[in-house]
Amino acid sequence: MRSIRIFSINYFSSENIEKYIEILNRQTCVANVSLYILDNSVDVNEALKIKKILAKFRNKNELNEIVYIESPVNKGFGEGHNYLFELYSSSFCDDDILIISNNDIVIEDESLLASLNNKIKSDVILSPQILAGDSLDVWFGGAHIGSVSGFIKIHHSLLKENLKESFYVPGTFMCMRAELFNRLGGFDSSFFMYAEDLDLCIRARRIYNIKIQISNERILHLIGSGFKADYSELYLYEGTKNLLICMKRHKLGLYPISLLFYVFKFLFLRMVQLLVFEKKNKINKMYSVMRAFLNS
Repeated sequence: MRSIRIFSINYFSSENIEKYIEILNRQTCVANVSLYILDNSVDVNEALKIKKILAKFRNKNELNEIVYIESPVNKGFGEGHNYLFELYSSSFCDDDILIISNNDIVIEDESLLASLNNKIKSDVILSPQILAGDSLDVWFGGAHIGSVSGFIKIHHSLLKENLKESFYVPGTFMCMRAELFNRLGGFDSSFFMYAEDLDLCIRARRIYNIKIQISNERILHLIGSGFKADYSELYLYEGTKNLLICMKRHKLGLYPISLLFYVFKFLFLRMVQLLVFEKKNKINKMYSVMRAFLNS
């Protein structure tokens, strides 16, 4: 069986790491799994917490390897994963499986990684279905793009088939061959966070005719900002800016008409939404949206 290399970025989420490692240790193919953790927190106390957690697994860890590295600066999502790949990929084989994974996921199926291993071909980027951990609603079941608006429409229903084509898959749990990630040059590091997964999938499809697919396996995700309209200032800035950059770069939808739809929805309507309904940091959040448009 091929080696499975899991990359995970930590940012003040050490409380998730112990459970995450325990979950990976229960996988049937655990001996083939290596975990690489990049800590973007740049915080001594957070690093100490993680080191204490890792010390607990010295004698009871079944994973092939756990690698922990402290980043000198917060590199963000895309650059952080690229950094891990640059550091350790020299020991990878081309057909090794690379999984980009959050540490706040729950895998109940102990054969999930072995099952995904059989589905990840050289021309595929794959994700299992992702359910919201608190409600078990389908958070991500695939996506398609509006032919005119260029908007990404997320599917929130369970798959009936084994595999389904998707416009993109999220960096929450994204699987591919290590060779493909290298060929694509990794993520665009100019995206600090949000939409780097979308950009990578679009490039993979257009340059190399890669299939983007959702598989019928399921994982749970402890949902963060942006779900159920719980917007943080960082989400409003980075998400709005990077999605607009993607639209311009890849000419999504009926471009440039799609730009008008984007400005109407993500500038005008969102500003109205924040003005009317937002209760905390209303002005700061509206300013984040304005900055996003100015900097895209």
